[in-house]
Amino acid sequence: MRLINFLFMALALSLPNFVHAATLTDGEEIDHIVAIVNDSLITRSELDQQTSSIIIRLQQTGRPMPPRIAIEQQVLEQMISQQLQLNEAEKLGITVTPDMLATAINNIAKSNDLTLPEMRASLESEGISFKTFRNKLKKVITLSRLKQQEITN
Repeated sequence: MRLINFLFMALALSLPNFVHAATLTDGEEIDHIVAIVNDSLITRSELDQQTSSIIIRLQQTGRPMPPRIAIEQQVLEQMISQQLQLNEAEKLGITVTPDMLATAINNIAKSNDLTLPEMRASLESEGISFKTFRNKLKKVITLSRLKQQEITN
């Protein structure tokens, strides 16, 4: 655990060296790379999206909010950790088939007494695209399967 904390701290201190902005020909900025995790990138827009989602949930609870930078740092650490776990799952050959994903989506819809079109509409009304929902669910299932495999071994 100490090593992980050290690695996160080293990463946080070295982030300015990794930050890179992609730009259009007229100089308009597209996005920044805020972290590199093995062969994967975490971009500023992904970090902002996750951070905003957490902030909205915190505001809904009515509790005092920590500073945005503190939330952002925790979100980045969680995103790095998740990406490392996803890389490990890939290395171990853990995959989620389209059928597994479709079954999970149908089960979620049924458990919420919704049809698939109703669930899509509900997600869209909350500002979540169905594609984003599918991608997040696929990651959740992958991580769950990784944990199950670690427990059984």
